[in-house]
Amino acid sequence: MIAEFVQAEREPAEAWTAREARTLTADAASLLAEWHHYAILELTRLECFEPDVRWIGRVLGLHPDEVNVALNRLLRLGLLEMSDAGRWTDAGHAVASFEDFSTRTVTGLAERVRGLRSARALPSHRSATTVAVTIERCRDAVSRLERFRHQLVDDLEGGGSGRDQVYRLELAFYPIADLDPKEH
Repeated sequence: MIAEFVQAEREPAEAWTAREARTLTADAASLLAEWHHYAILELTRLECFEPDVRWIGRVLGLHPDEVNVALNRLLRLGLLEMSDAGRWTDAGHAVASFEDFSTRTVTGLAERVRGLRSARALPSHRSATTVAVTIERCRDAVSRLERFRHQLVDDLEGGGSGRDQVYRLELAFYPIADLDPKEH
């Protein structure tokens, strides 16, 4: 590690900038691809949050090394702040909308790589958001999702004949953290 810093200091500024750009690109790609970055940011918003790698790992079902890598990435990208007092803060809660954008972007890239010409021509949308919530509000959310699904299916099927495509509608709302309510 020290040798890498010494070598970096000896290289011209342009090489250092290129390396930083590659690191930033790799960090952004990992942020988009790995769900637990968003989950860690949302955990910081919970009253029972513990700024501890082992606690986060246990709650999310991750190895502490995975948590450490994700924390370093979030810090480098400026999405997480850690204070001297042991307080961790989501530095930009706009991540939820970015997550939605990123999911669509990654889906579009995957379709292009696979060469699915017909899939690109068809309208589609995929989004996901990770959010910290109260357990009491979850039942209402599930009920609202179910009503929405029924209403949307009724609207989509209401056109009668002339259907020319089959789509799958998926709505999911489930816990991704293993938090025991008795512990708070």
